[in-house]
Amino acid sequence: NEERDKIRFVNFAKLHADRRALTAAALDHIPSQLETYFKSRKLYPNPEQENDEIVVEPYNEATDDIDVPIQMNENGDPVVTGEVQESPDATQQSSTGGSFNMSQAMQQGQQFMKKHKKQIGRVTRKFNREVKREIKKKLPKAARFFV
Repeated sequence: NEERDKIRFVNFAKLHADRRALTAAALDHIPSQLETYFKSRKLYPNPEQENDEIVVEPYNEATDDIDVPIQMNENGDPVVTGEVQESPDATQQSSTGGSFNMSQAMQQGQQFMKKHKKQIGRVTRKFNREVKREIKKKLPKAARFFV
């Protein structure tokens, strides 16, 4: 049942000789897989915004620059090591309510990742296991050793 499949693959036999085509075809299915996954857990996106509702302002180095102190941890992953410092003009501008606050967005992103780190890791590992399992099913037995 295609609707119940967690992973949907392209025709490997047709595309195995062209890695780019195989990758492109596989990546084409990811959005629908993610949509199905989130809907099955009753997680829905925010309503779509019309293009005229999205405000994109040109980058202004004087007001948009922020200092993000980053160091690499022992695993080689980047970690924010201190307070994110905005330029004084950017702080004033964001307090007026009309523009995007990069510092606040980064802090919220950090909090989200910290709060959901285990769940994100579990989902990633489960997805990777299922991908490997499906690939092994599609490969001849002699090639399964390499996956």
